[in-house]
Amino acid sequence: MRNRRPTHLTVFRRYSHFVALHTVLARRLPGITLPPLPEKHYAGRFNDDFVEARRGDLERYLARVVRHR
Repeated sequence: MRNRRPTHLTVFRRYSHFVALHTVLARRLPGITLPPLPEKHYAGRFNDDFVEARRGDLERYLARVVRHR
């Protein structure tokens, strides 16, 4: 077996995809307390700083969901 190099993967998703994921998880796992999604903001949503901050917030959200036991 060959040594595998770490794979870098970029996926593009909209905020609404995270809302849908959160909704499905909440329905299918009613006894589990999910972390809250970052708040949705309308003003400045195309600002580069906002987009980067939102990306980080959503990455942390996913990391918390994945770590849930």
